[in-house]
Amino acid sequence: MTISAQETDKPQHWYRQFWPWYILGLLLFGVLGSGVLIVSSIEHPDPLVVDNYYKKGLAINRTLDRQRRAAALGLVARVQYDKANDALGIRLQASQKIQADSLTLRLVHATLANRDYSVVLHRTSGNDYRARLSALRAGNYNLLLEPDSRVWRLDAHLELPANSWSMKPEP
Repeated sequence: MTISAQETDKPQHWYRQFWPWYILGLLLFGVLGSGVLIVSSIEHPDPLVVDNYYKKGLAINRTLDRQRRAAALGLVARVQYDKANDALGIRLQASQKIQADSLTLRLVHATLANRDYSVVLHRTSGNDYRARLSALRAGNYNLLLEPDSRVWRLDAHLELPANSWSMKPEP
């Protein structure tokens, strides 16, 4: 049996070729990849975007005034976390008497807003404050300590978990 030249030169159908499927595969991969990115960006919006930068700037100035007030009072907070008793204790040291029946400690996660939480500590005696706390969540946190009157404020940055740390005004 002999094969004629006409049968060997006969072109194959396009769907039996490699290159059309390769090119279509790349295009399909691009479309599916962009769809996944769009869905991901919709489901996980950026929580760090601020609507009104001017108002935030004014709030920063008020915060700096409160930090200067803490420095003028000579405030230093020594924080102890007792995991066995689920207790958080703070001892304030100051050059003047502190008039605060309770303090609020806010733990603001560095990147994830859903991990932020706050604890209200009540005065037990002198400048000692305590609160019940089920567990400190691990992560990078900015700590903000202030009385209910919001007259002064101490800031710190901490990698949790930790059993003890101190907070003092920045120079």
